[in-house]
Amino acid sequence: MNNNILVINPWIYDFKGFDEWSKPLGLLYISSILEKEGYNISFINCLDRNHPDVDPKYNEDPKKYGCGKFPAEEIEKPNIFKGIKRKYKRYGISEETFIKELKSKPKPTAVIAGALITFWYEGLFRVIEIIKEIYPDVPVIIGGIYVTLCFDHAQLKSKADYIIKGNNPNDIINILEKITGQKRKYNWENFCDYPTPSYRLLNNPCAVPVMTSMGCPFRCVYCASSILNKKFQSADPKKLADEFSQEIENMKLTDIAFYDDALLVDYKRRTGPYIDRLIENGYNFRYHTPNAMHAKYITEEVAESLKSHGFISLRIGFEFIDDQMQKKTGGKTTTQDLINASKALYKAGFKKENIKAYILIGIPNTQPESVSEAIKACCDLGLQTHLSEYSPIPLTPMWKEFPGTDTEESKDPLFHNNTYHIFKGTVISEDDYNKLKTMSRAMNKL
Repeated sequence: MNNNILVINPWIYDFKGFDEWSKPLGLLYISSILEKEGYNISFINCLDRNHPDVDPKYNEDPKKYGCGKFPAEEIEKPNIFKGIKRKYKRYGISEETFIKELKSKPKPTAVIAGALITFWYEGLFRVIEIIKEIYPDVPVIIGGIYVTLCFDHAQLKSKADYIIKGNNPNDIINILEKITGQKRKYNWENFCDYPTPSYRLLNNPCAVPVMTSMGCPFRCVYCASSILNKKFQSADPKKLADEFSQEIENMKLTDIAFYDDALLVDYKRRTGPYIDRLIENGYNFRYHTPNAMHAKYITEEVAESLKSHGFISLRIGFEFIDDQMQKKTGGKTTTQDLINASKALYKAGFKKENIKAYILIGIPNTQPESVSEAIKACCDLGLQTHLSEYSPIPLTPMWKEFPGTDTEESKDPLFHNNTYHIFKGTVISEDDYNKLKTMSRAMNKL
């Protein structure tokens, strides 16, 4: 029986693309689960900066904590983006390299792929197109965030053979059972039962992401976390650390990025013990929090622990300074929470260079003055700011508040691209956006 499964992480098609610990963690989990089920896994990462065909200047660098630019090629803009005076690019390895990689792998029984962001579906579609050209008899299975949030679009446009909504690995295994005749061995309903992601499929990374939990207990109206994960789940931290240690034993990792949506929830029993166990196992990494931490959980005790455990890049989800907006959008933080958190972090020994507060820009019913006030407040607290451009996400409560979501144009997930709305001036003008970005950069240097 041929049980070779090819897992593919597609390209990014966008106006911008930067590797800030961007690894396909979901696909690595699926790969590991399928290996436990007895399948032979091959893997192609279209965003592999360490690929031999990629110019070494793009390779991961421990001095930059593993972050950096993707190789990119300018491509023609889709019609919806015509008139935007920015270059549109395909980020990642070349198509020639992808095809070479594809032909070097054993012919698969099935291909699995997914798009991390809804408006990145073009990269996924191109992968499907190439697979169909080279292996027309091989079924393609797609899932992930794009499919879950834009299921109708995926069904209508993707040309995939199987389209899986949600994030239950059993759904993929059930489909593979039909294709291969191989019976499922285990039940994968709960995050705590997941094996460590197959990091060894990556090409010599110096940084990888980890998760000690899945989902988030908060229900912010602009976020899709509660749609993608119906409940907040965590796993035994020592078990996670031991399995991770075994998986990366022969890898030269220097940096770890936490992908948890709620990293500091129950920190004493989860994240702290997880890192302590890694230290016991002989690993001392630098840690980063690109998904942002909740300010209300950063007490003096937690801040001291973060410092002693080796956290370097701290991101805090502030989002708004207006208290009514804070309450309306989910109540996950207050300005006082941010004040308390900043004091605790500075007392623990962190510097301004270590800390950034995320501020949302381009939200319906918010004014540029409110964003500038938030930037000033963060600067006064000694915090850097990062302006996060809001993307309208279908199925979230805020989707209905965003202008144009009832139009024919909004049926294309490219409508979700924040650059498009900034250029179009849907919620904030391009001039105001550029002024706020300039202000943020200037105050970060103070």
